[in-house]
Amino acid sequence: MIQEAKIEWAQQNHKQLTDVPTDEDLYGTNGTNGFIRHKLICPDGGRYTFGAVNEDPKCSLADHGHKLQ
Repeated sequence: MIQEAKIEWAQQNHKQLTDVPTDEDLYGTNGTNGFIRHKLICPDGGRYTFGAVNEDPKCSLADHGHKLQ
């Protein structure tokens, strides 16, 4: 879901593959105008980072074997 939102954001805003969206870019402001309706929360308490459009999103718990599916 995050990767799809990053691609959509990049296409609609004429961004490069190396550009990195912010929370506001993907989630919108006050829950409106975003590409993702609700903020995604890691079930294990990690923090998601979007990364550049051409990179896969990551979880802060990746070193502990946690992978985004």
